[in-house]
Amino acid sequence: MGVGHLAAGLGLSRADRRTNAGWYVLCALAADLLLGVFVLLGLEEVHIPPSFEFRHYVEFTFPYSHGLLATGVWALAGAVIAWIVAGRRTAALVACAIASHFVLDWVTHVPELPLAGEDSRKFGLGLWDKPWAAIAVEVAATAAGVAAYAGKAGRARKPMIAYATALAAFLIPGQWLITQAPPAPVLAWNWIGGTVLISGIAWAIDRLRAKDLSPE
Repeated sequence: MGVGHLAAGLGLSRADRRTNAGWYVLCALAADLLLGVFVLLGLEEVHIPPSFEFRHYVEFTFPYSHGLLATGVWALAGAVIAWIVAGRRTAALVACAIASHFVLDWVTHVPELPLAGEDSRKFGLGLWDKPWAAIAVEVAATAAGVAAYAGKAGRARKPMIAYATALAAFLIPGQWLITQAPPAPVLAWNWIGGTVLISGIAWAIDRLRAKDLSPE
């Protein structure tokens, strides 16, 4: 749910107009960046099932980036850093942004999100097995997050809506049209680079909103 994570970060940023929304988007996507790093380090794994051509999604062994306990640890770490840098309010929102990744993935992934270690209980509603339902949920989540952001976005409103729409038009159909998965290292670099690119563009667009808040 790549664009859904973008929208989660944007929606949360409405409650903290002092902090650029790009940072919240980065936090919402942080689990995927960590997944890419851990796959490259050999700590986590990507599994391409024989049925990928028809199911259009890969499966994972990812307790350190996407596990429920791990998510709590990363959310706490992010909150501590944000508290030191920007205060209590931002810390709480950063924690929510990081934790939102697990919630959104829980809706779409098959039961593979572990409670703690790989041998622990797995979570996932498996909406990916119902493509049209998965698409509908992602579109709805994206619309809600972008609408929340747009309510106080000033000059950034139209560019951010256009950006989120373009990203959704690229990412959502892309998952369901691809019939051959790239190798794991390519996927890993895609998660790392995609996280940086998606959050970086959001950061650049949100600077327009910051200018509206600045005194002339």
